[in-house]
Amino acid sequence: MDEHPLVSICCQTYNHEEYIEKCIEGVLKQRTNFSYELLIHDDASKDRTATIVREYESRFPKTIQGFYQQENQFLKQNTLVNILYKNSRGKYIAICDGDDYWTDPFKLQKQVDFLEKNPGTSLIYHNIVTNRPFPFSFQKQKDFFFSLKDTLRIKQGAAVSMVFINFLKDKRLPEFYNKVVSGDWSLEVILMTMGKGYYMKETMGFYRHHEAGITKRDDFIRKANKAKWYFILRMVFWSPKHSISFIRFLYRNRSWARY
Repeated sequence: MDEHPLVSICCQTYNHEEYIEKCIEGVLKQRTNFSYELLIHDDASKDRTATIVREYESRFPKTIQGFYQQENQFLKQNTLVNILYKNSRGKYIAICDGDDYWTDPFKLQKQVDFLEKNPGTSLIYHNIVTNRPFPFSFQKQKDFFFSLKDTLRIKQGAAVSMVFINFLKDKRLPEFYNKVVSGDWSLEVILMTMGKGYYMKETMGFYRHHEAGITKRDDFIRKANKAKWYFILRMVFWSPKHSISFIRFLYRNRSWARY
């Protein structure tokens, strides 16, 4: 493995035999003037996902590192935090789950160039396409900066397009983060307490929508909203300088606490 990658790409995968090759190829096709590492966590897949990952790891040992479970960890721990983030050595972290993929070979270069030139920016997104059968919210018509206030109104981007500063080298995620249901949004909130966000209108990734997924059930949505409310309640004390924005969110969505 390269000793000094500028970017660590974190990939979670489970039973993605049909998709994982396209995900990995989208990463390996990145054309950059810096080194990066691809960290893949296979959560005890029952199909050939782990086998495919191992094949790529053997072919690209300087770039890919696999983490393989014998027993599924989904309900036991936050593997993204405890395994992938923990082992990320880059200055920046990018996310691409095993059933998603990047479509632009210059995606990482464009996003990292912007972050390097704008040190007050903690997070950057871009447009994506999806197989969802109706217009998707992460298609913007212009580039723009966004703030914590915007994030507390609505999530600003999709995880597959995310590159953010690796603050975990110096600061741990709060313990209560492990209890969140909507991890992407909660991470965005935390990052917005550290700097500005930026959105690029270029389309550079694909998000795979699963209609039958657990996140589409009404009971899951109610549970997620309640978890968001209590997450922000704790953020009041974790980041007190932003407490006014957090308290306004709590009041505006007070009904969520009763779910």
